[in-house]
Amino acid sequence: MGYSKNLGCPKADIMILSEENHLKQRKKWDITCIESFHSLIKREWLNRFLIRNMDHARRLIFEYIDTFYNTTRIHSACGYFSLEEFERNYEQRVS
Repeated sequence: MGYSKNLGCPKADIMILSEENHLKQRKKWDITCIESFHSLIKREWLNRFLIRNMDHARRLIFEYIDTFYNTTRIHSACGYFSLEEFERNYEQRVS
């Protein structure tokens, strides 16, 4: 389960297990976000094309991210702004 070398303190062992559980939960969250993005890019973009090879797929993915996902598509986590708009608004508030 992940006890490190005998620390001689049960409380320390519990803290180690707690950190491991936190990391496992974080990893699950990261995987969920990645799977969500993959589903989104397939649904919104890749399903429109007959992908000829890996290079074609890379170009389509780059095109989607660079010309739509970051610049135009709104994101709920950013107050329903595109990532570029959100960043511009943030820069204006900070300066």
